[in-house]
Amino acid sequence: MKEIRKMLHPLPLIRSKGKTTPVYHLGGVWENRLGLQVGRVVLKNLLWQVRRVNEDESVKHHVETLQRDGVLAIENFLTDENFESVAEEYRSAMSYSAPEPYKGLEDAKLFRTQIPVADDLSSFPNINRLFRQNSFLRSIAAGAIRRNITQDPTVFLDKYVCLNPIGVENDIENILHADLHTPTIKMFFYLNTVNEENGAFVYAKRSHTLNFSRIRHEYELSIRQARMRKGLPISESLVESRGTETRNVISPELYRQMNVEETQICAKPNTLVIANNMGFHRRGEFTSSTPREALLISFRNSEKIFF
Repeated sequence: MKEIRKMLHPLPLIRSKGKTTPVYHLGGVWENRLGLQVGRVVLKNLLWQVRRVNEDESVKHHVETLQRDGVLAIENFLTDENFESVAEEYRSAMSYSAPEPYKGLEDAKLFRTQIPVADDLSSFPNINRLFRQNSFLRSIAAGAIRRNITQDPTVFLDKYVCLNPIGVENDIENILHADLHTPTIKMFFYLNTVNEENGAFVYAKRSHTLNFSRIRHEYELSIRQARMRKGLPISESLVESRGTETRNVISPELYRQMNVEETQICAKPNTLVIANNMGFHRRGEFTSSTPREALLISFRNSEKIFF
């Protein structure tokens, strides 16, 4: 049996087994040269095209906006009373948690505190009710990914702050990237004002749509990702580093061909930002000591782990 598993392990479907969420890239250099990632992208998006879910009329406008732009912002999402209850749970939890260097990097510029709600539901009854178990949010996510949502989303209390302006630039997430090769929904609920100074979310509208240039990007990126995993050299012009981490970037040629235009989504407190993170996005820079305080709600676990 062990020998059979060893023989089957290189197959893409087998390598996906045991994962809790889908992986963006897998396979070796030659597999991807032969089109493994292109096949994954095309198949996943064809399946998305033909899927249908029972449409909730109350979220139809939001789903249509997501399908067109890939991102939307809902201001004054909660009533004043509910917002204050959520803010109080957030402040109480954060008062017991000191920020740590993001990615554990010594002399870091950016620090983070992240608290998973599911680990202590009794401390977050309002956050659990208004975000983890919110049928309105589930309906939006279901309409966008075209799947019935059967699992609670993962919800985190998130706080990012620049505590060392002259420290090492350690935020790998401020490099433009996509999260997955198929529609996937992530939401940010802001508890304070976010803008150009404290990491407001940046999104390239309409970059979530699949076209020839995006397929070409997926093909080229998959080969570079496979080379990186094997420790093989990659053109320095096609990678960027933050601290000890390196990320492959969109080639300048395909950046132009895909008409990528980055938009920073600045927001007031009590704003919910919803994004299809198949589209290109990044975290904004931190140029002040003002923190970014938010809830992170991810429906990544609702995408099926298949190819």
